[in-house]
Amino acid sequence: MAASSNRSLWRVVTGHSALRDHALIERELRDSLTRLREGVAYYRPPCPASEKKIRDGGKLKGNKLTLVLEISSHLQLDQEQAPDLFEGFLINAHLGTLGELRERVRSEGGRREVVEEVASYYHSERLHLLRCLKHMLGFWQDPNHPFRDVYSVCIGEITKDEKSFIKSLWSQYQAAVDNDLPSQLSVSEETQWSVQRLVEQVELLEAILLYYKDFVHEGAELVCHAQQLWKNGCGLRQSCPVSLVDGAELLQRHIGHLCSLILVESLDLESILAHLEDPGCLEDHHLLKSDSSSEVEQLDNLFSKWGDQDCLTPVLLSWALLQFAKQQSHTDLEDVRLLGNRALSGGVFQYVRCLLGSPFFSRERPVGGACRSVLHALLALALSQFSDDSLGDRQDLVAIASLTLTHPPLRLQFWDQGLSVGVGLLVNSSLSHFPSSSSLTSLLLSLAGDQVSAGHVWQLLASLPRFTEKLPHREIGTQVKVVTADEGEAPMLKVIKPRSFYTSEARWLGLHGVVLGNGVCGEVWEGWEGEELVSWPLPHSVSGWDLLALEIVRLLQTCPLDSSTDVLVARVTGSIRLVTQLVKSDWSLAAELHHITSQAFSMVQRFAALPRPPTTLLASCVSCLAVMATNNTAETWLTLGQTGFLPYLSSSLPPSHDNLECLSVAPGNYGQLLKMAECPEGGYPVTMAMLDLLATTCLPGNSVVLREQLATVIYIMREVFLSCHKWKFKLRSGRRQLELGLLRFCHDTLQRHRDSPFSLGVVVATQLLSCPGEQGLLPLLSLPVSTLNSLHSAALGTSSVSPAVESVRLSLSILNLLLHAPPTQQSSLLEWNLANTYPHIVSNIASYIYHYGDSRIPIGATAVLTRLCQATPLSVFSCLGTDAVVKRDVFISRLSSRVEEEELKRGVLGLLTEAVSLQPALAELFLSVQSSSSQGQVKYSLGDSSCLHAVMKIVSSPSSPPLLPPSLHLLRSLWHGRRDAVLHALRGIPSFWKNVTTPLSDPPSFSSHKPSKRSGLPMDLFSESSPEELTNQMMAACHVMHIVAMEMYYVIQDKLDDGLQSILKDFVSKDGIKNWNECLLYPAKDVSQSSTAVLQAQHQLVIGWKTFLMVATSNQPALFGFTSPSSHPSPSHPSPPTHIITDIVCAIESQLAAPVSMPTVAMATELSLLMMVLIKKWKSNLPGSEVGDLIGQFSHMMSHVVRLDSTQASSLCLHLYTSAHLLLSLSHANKVSVETRFLLGLVPFLSHTLRCHHDNSKGPSHRPDIQAMCLLSEMVGGVSDWSPWLLAFRNESLIPLLIQSVDERLKMQTDEALIEAILGVFVAMASSQPAAEALLVSGLLQVLSLPLASCLDNKLNPAPLTSKLPGTPVLKPHPPTTWSSVWQLSLRVAGLMCHTLSHLSLPSLLDLVGTHQLRITQGLDVMVAITSLSSLETTTSSLFFLCQLLRHRRQLCFSLPSFHDTALSAALSLLAAVATILCRRATLKHIVKTMHAAGLLPSNYCPPPTKRGCGKEGKEDIWTTGCGLNSALARLQSGLLSTLLSCIAIVQHFSPSLSDIVTATTQLDRDEYPCLFLPAVTPPTVDQTTPPSLGALTTCLSIGLELMRKVDPHQRVSGTPNKSKSPAKTPSSSKSPSKSPRPLTPAERQRQREAVAVMERSAVLCVGQSLCALASHAHSTHDLQLMSKELANELSTFCHSLLLILNRRNTSSASSQTPPTSYQEAWSGKAGLAFLETREQVVFRVTDSFSKQLLSFH
Repeated sequence: MAASSNRSLWRVVTGHSALRDHALIERELRDSLTRLREGVAYYRPPCPASEKKIRDGGKLKGNKLTLVLEISSHLQLDQEQAPDLFEGFLINAHLGTLGELRERVRSEGGRREVVEEVASYYHSERLHLLRCLKHMLGFWQDPNHPFRDVYSVCIGEITKDEKSFIKSLWSQYQAAVDNDLPSQLSVSEETQWSVQRLVEQVELLEAILLYYKDFVHEGAELVCHAQQLWKNGCGLRQSCPVSLVDGAELLQRHIGHLCSLILVESLDLESILAHLEDPGCLEDHHLLKSDSSSEVEQLDNLFSKWGDQDCLTPVLLSWALLQFAKQQSHTDLEDVRLLGNRALSGGVFQYVRCLLGSPFFSRERPVGGACRSVLHALLALALSQFSDDSLGDRQDLVAIASLTLTHPPLRLQFWDQGLSVGVGLLVNSSLSHFPSSSSLTSLLLSLAGDQVSAGHVWQLLASLPRFTEKLPHREIGTQVKVVTADEGEAPMLKVIKPRSFYTSEARWLGLHGVVLGNGVCGEVWEGWEGEELVSWPLPHSVSGWDLLALEIVRLLQTCPLDSSTDVLVARVTGSIRLVTQLVKSDWSLAAELHHITSQAFSMVQRFAALPRPPTTLLASCVSCLAVMATNNTAETWLTLGQTGFLPYLSSSLPPSHDNLECLSVAPGNYGQLLKMAECPEGGYPVTMAMLDLLATTCLPGNSVVLREQLATVIYIMREVFLSCHKWKFKLRSGRRQLELGLLRFCHDTLQRHRDSPFSLGVVVATQLLSCPGEQGLLPLLSLPVSTLNSLHSAALGTSSVSPAVESVRLSLSILNLLLHAPPTQQSSLLEWNLANTYPHIVSNIASYIYHYGDSRIPIGATAVLTRLCQATPLSVFSCLGTDAVVKRDVFISRLSSRVEEEELKRGVLGLLTEAVSLQPALAELFLSVQSSSSQGQVKYSLGDSSCLHAVMKIVSSPSSPPLLPPSLHLLRSLWHGRRDAVLHALRGIPSFWKNVTTPLSDPPSFSSHKPSKRSGLPMDLFSESSPEELTNQMMAACHVMHIVAMEMYYVIQDKLDDGLQSILKDFVSKDGIKNWNECLLYPAKDVSQSSTAVLQAQHQLVIGWKTFLMVATSNQPALFGFTSPSSHPSPSHPSPPTHIITDIVCAIESQLAAPVSMPTVAMATELSLLMMVLIKKWKSNLPGSEVGDLIGQFSHMMSHVVRLDSTQASSLCLHLYTSAHLLLSLSHANKVSVETRFLLGLVPFLSHTLRCHHDNSKGPSHRPDIQAMCLLSEMVGGVSDWSPWLLAFRNESLIPLLIQSVDERLKMQTDEALIEAILGVFVAMASSQPAAEALLVSGLLQVLSLPLASCLDNKLNPAPLTSKLPGTPVLKPHPPTTWSSVWQLSLRVAGLMCHTLSHLSLPSLLDLVGTHQLRITQGLDVMVAITSLSSLETTTSSLFFLCQLLRHRRQLCFSLPSFHDTALSAALSLLAAVATILCRRATLKHIVKTMHAAGLLPSNYCPPPTKRGCGKEGKEDIWTTGCGLNSALARLQSGLLSTLLSCIAIVQHFSPSLSDIVTATTQLDRDEYPCLFLPAVTPPTVDQTTPPSLGALTTCLSIGLELMRKVDPHQRVSGTPNKSKSPAKTPSSSKSPSKSPRPLTPAERQRQREAVAVMERSAVLCVGQSLCALASHAHSTHDLQLMSKELANELSTFCHSLLLILNRRNTSSASSQTPPTSYQEAWSGKAGLAFLETREQVVFRVTDSFSKQLLSFH
């Protein structure tokens, strides 16, 4: 299908469309071949038959038929073509909705307006058709054009019949000249039609000129066409009125230029010039053949009759040159001379010079190249046949040669021909006037346009043989004498006394002067202007470049400048321009020309401060310095700053982002020149050169901002950018050119420096964002799109971009950059103006989507709208106004267009994506979802104007891979924003999921040894795929993964779409997860490492895969087969979780093994996070046999991680250590051994992490050093053989490093989280003898003494104890901190070392106790212990340490007697207080409520229930979490119980042991075993001033018995609650029912063991202390008897109750399913209630026996 319009065809032909493939373009041209061959003749005039056919067809009715017929009549177009034209107008040019159009065509005036709009579109279509043909004719033989082959095929098809094709073009031209305008046209329409006719003539003549450039113009046809052109007056005679049309004169003049060029080109002067030296070959010329004599005679007669019209003079001169070449062997050349003189007298070369300066012949256009070639041949032939002084003004010849030599092929041709032919003769003649004339520099300037020609130019002047001066009349006779020459020869001058030239100038430069010795002769001759000149031979030590430098110095030594120096200034200006062009073309010449370029600084310094500075010369110097700065930026700027020319910072403030507005800038000499010279004159060459100089700051590598650059940029932005709209301009184009220069500078600076924290880009952005609305970018963006279209159409004829159009494009790009990354987070003045003062500009920017000429305009406008959606607090939809729907349709139309550029489509998709995320109203406008209700259900569907139709077309199309990622990104934003209505509509589209999930079918291939598995789909990417293709596929797959992941996350499994489920099942069955995992194993190392986009896309792909797998394992495990592990995993067939994790580990290794870059490190980090999450989820599915292998691979990964710096490796180390910790914990839980070598391999990396990674700003769970210590703690936790471990620790100096780290942080009193983690390692090590010795030798206990004490004194300030009421403690809560955990772990480490090393560590431990004795004893206060759960843990740790330390109580008592006694007293008081609290339910509840009120409990805590919510009698079970008691209460009870056990263990050190009791005689040693309790059985209290009695120990027995009873399964099954409060009052219970008890839980088993421990220790302590009391003489006999009686009752009751529990348990043990405990085994098969003689019951048997003895004592 051909392009829908000629404008679309034009974009296809010129390569500005999405069709870049040659086959697709060739197909488009083949489909449009008829149009291209016929040209505008394709549009036929109306005929009655066509009108009848249209009326009878029935397709057009009513107003539409009337409108089409009016269009046909108005445009004089065939009625059958009018409907197609109108349809094309609706698609491509109509700016409105169809509803609006229907309303307009109902009235006659509305139809007239529509017809005028269609006429404008029709004229544009005609011109675009001609431009398509002209473009192909211009480039079909250009070997450098990318579409040359396509053009050649098309031109070959068009020109099969050459005569008919060119005849058609000439007839179309004549029709454009002769045809009358339609009748009943208004004045404006008549003007439009007249201009259209002239433009069509221009296009046709340009096509004819390009045709004859490659094809011969036969003589007969030439005669006919010459007569035709002469008849038409070469554009002056027109059938339409053009005299009053604006711009018609310029078009008519251009038509005359084209007529002249066509005729000159038809004479084929190039072939004559090529065979000029061989006249015999001239006979091959098509007009010089013998059979062409009649045509030549006719042409000669025709040309002889032509008048003096200036456009005909080149034709006359060309014909004269052709006749002269033909007849030069004859003597009669009078007619030829007359014809040539007519041309010269008519100013032929002045006309040619004017023609070359026309904007229609710009060098970028093929027509411009053809024009230069034709005129260059004309000039070269004239110079070859005649002397240059006979051809008129020499300046015209030099100007023409300079203009033609700017064409690159002509430059190469010039050097091939040499200086003896054609224009070379003119250059040779100019050499003879060097350096007294500037014509040579003008010619060489044109020749220095490329590197090859620049080398030739330099060599030409470097080997200059002679130089010229004016005849020195005053020196004749003194230094030179005249030598009489022979007849016919020029006179000579001979040096009789040595002469020196440029003496002072040479001394200035340090060069050899030009010295002519005696006898040197010079030739005297007459110059171009009649003056006498002398040509002297130039010494070999001096070159032509040295002469230019000496001329520059002569100007510098001339002061002041006046009118007499204007010629020298002009010559120096030309020299500077020549040198600038040479260095620009070939930088290697800069060193050779340094003595010239360095003088530019001196000229700037000297002349810029003059009252009337030479601005043109200064502009040339600044331009030269700008070229030098491209390679030596810093040196050039610093040197130029020293000249005083540049603005400079006059304030002493150091420049920064915050004080830019406060910086004061002095103008320098440039500022004075701008105000005093340029502004009054209205010309700004120096300012334009300054902008070129500033452009060098935007070159790659110039990242350092110099003060000179900063000051200049600030001055330009303040004084030029904000004020230039007020200045006077000498030329109309001057203002636009200056605006363009400023905009280009701003654009390049922002684009180059936008990522730097403080740079020139920040300066420019700050100025632009803070400038008032009427002075910045916004006025430039207020240009209406209709004006923009008109300006662009007018500029198409010259192939030069209109300054206004370019200003709009640059302004859009600058605004996009400003909104992309503003320097501050606050709303700028620009953003405020857009949102409040100028919202109509947003609408105008959106209207640029109507512009089709330059695609960069709508692309930039779309990008700005996208940024406005993100950066400014405005509603873009509200800014669009009433045209929102129309603009939406155009956006969607361009998105749906087949030939639209992909960049614009990507921009539209990006705009839609941002709108969905941030602009709800705009999103609703584009999405256009419709709802319908059916049977009570609401159904959603996409409206006809929805953008999603175009999006889904892209997604389902295999021909647009670059557009697939942004399209899927838009769909992803719909899922991310949870737009349910749109999602419902999308799911209803047939094959939606099949089209969307296509990128998942095949992973990309990054390596040549891993080919793609699929070859039939368009998204296949093999190893030879380009970086762009790889990027597109990876980003598409990434978006699909996110879409599917969100769909699985939000939709429950049962309601997942059937199509998606089948696709995912097929994905799993084809090993999709395995393939994608393997894909991640191969980093994109085969792609060029400079392709950052590929690496970034791969990073996004890894993130998408991570999200996909995490959601799949969490929400859809059954669908992906993740529900159960493999039944029989093996190394060859691992379980699926293990296989996936292993692949991820390999992928991490491959990414880390690749060259280090930010994307590869980020990918490895994301993969490590995925691995960590999957290990957490699959820890129950991972076979234990494979865990060790996984751990073994971590050392390989860490070997790559150590290459990275701490910033890059932080998160990566964190994830890897966490994963290793999880795997190691899993192996320990499964009792799977891990090879020691794997673990030891991690030790160096853990040490490296501790040394290099320190970031206290992160939380403990996000710090790799802390996770490393946790991993190390887990690694050494179960070590049995410490020999290899200690060796590895010594190799890495790990133990000293750990202790040093703790020491440093304790002294700095910071980083308590790391200290806690390291202490955890010490806890794991302190249980082993070798490791504990290593810690002791390294001085750990010394670090835990004074440094820890100093730190804790500042960090832990426990609240002072308050007064206490008996039974109800008054608490002053103190919030727990990590430092509390540090203190607890320190006590734990010290206690373990005391236990492990015994006396070896005692000296250090005593020092530690002496340092912390106050804090240890404060921790034993019950009021401190119950303030929080953390305080209770601190108390438990203190008791543990004391318990271990009191194993050496004699040494402790000797060294620290006060602490010894204080600790014992505190332990006794704490024992009584804890026993009291555990027996009082109200006290427990009060403590928990107090903690909750102080915020010291976890957030999930809920207060305990009141009595009303508990059992029948309002009582609750304090030992379980039933009756509504929460985990906090259970944790408090468990902590108090542990505290009670520790207190009993401490007191046992001062009481007789069980063996002492059994073997004791009547009395015990009172010094060895003092009486610690009062000899009474009174209830304990929390009052620490009251000494505890033996009642505290009986209470402990009751607590243990209560615990035993509550966890007894027989008791719980029987349902008989124990209502007694004391064991003394427990009644006998009946036998247990026969019902089988349930098994005990692990927690109940632990509680049972704790109950037994409490009872055993309390019983031994009670018996021992009773014996001590009985042996003491401090108590009366009465008190002892009373004590004995009460204690005997309590102990006997306790023993009886315990026997009942044990008996009840054993009677049902046979039917119980629970394995018997040790107590059950002891009672098995026995009868009666008595304790057995077993090790488990010996304590209770002794207690029972002792109670009976007490009764006998009583």
